[in-house]
Amino acid sequence: MKTIKNNSFDPFYNLALEEFLLKNTEITDDLFFLWSNKKSVVVGRNQNPFTEVNIDYAKTHDIDIVRRSTGGGTVYHDEGNINFTFITSTITNRLSNYEFFLQPIISILNNLGIEAKFSPKTHIYVGEHKISGNAQGFYKNRMIHHGTLLFEVNSDHLHNVLREKTEIDTYAIASVHSKVQNIKDILSVDLTITEFMDHILGQMGFNGNDEIELSLEQKNEILELANSKYHTWEWIYGQTPKFTIHKDDYKFVVTNGLIEKSSQYEELLIGQKFDKTIISNALVKQNDKDEIIDLLFK
Repeated sequence: MKTIKNNSFDPFYNLALEEFLLKNTEITDDLFFLWSNKKSVVVGRNQNPFTEVNIDYAKTHDIDIVRRSTGGGTVYHDEGNINFTFITSTITNRLSNYEFFLQPIISILNNLGIEAKFSPKTHIYVGEHKISGNAQGFYKNRMIHHGTLLFEVNSDHLHNVLREKTEIDTYAIASVHSKVQNIKDILSVDLTITEFMDHILGQMGFNGNDEIELSLEQKNEILELANSKYHTWEWIYGQTPKFTIHKDDYKFVVTNGLIEKSSQYEELLIGQKFDKTIISNALVKQNDKDEIIDLLFK
């Protein structure tokens, strides 16, 4: 097994890096690596960011909204969160076997005095608090397992940017919200996040001879994928499953992030992106604009 040193905190680049490593035919080694994102909310492949994320809060606090290629629930990331990724060509008995990949992480935590346990089907818990959420995906003969470790995450942002309930009727998969806890708060030793990450890599058996170094050409290919896919409105919002907002005489149907049906102002709204600023501008001359905006984006 090899590792890759990734110094990027850009969530769009980091998700593109994972996809590149999963699909690249020249890199055939099994991989394990650690990475972190700057402030961001990462929604699952089949989720609805409009129901999962407080978009106004995210914009106000410069929190990026991104969509990953794997399933699972919505998570908040920042530089106090550690992400770990396994990529392997050995799929038999491992696909959907979350415990297989999480047991080494759990053992490392246990050896540090943390009573971490696997919680089916995809989590690590300490007592009643979740410290790790995970997701998987596959491409041809390779699979990816990635997860989070809450080390010293900003709990205010985490709780305020994730939405727990809306009145939107959606086909998207909803997140299951849990109590969470930072690992640093229950560590018996004083470690920085960098020291903790180095400890994980050391316990996983890596040394300086196990690292794959990406070429400039490969890094540029990853950056191009980040810009052409992960950074686009079409991927982040346009992949949203169909949803409906219905209250009193108002009814709106949104498909792939675009208003498909509208009970009012069809000529102004149909085909518009489901975006607060865009819809506000479209309805600027309408007396009930504020009522509609409150209904759609509260």
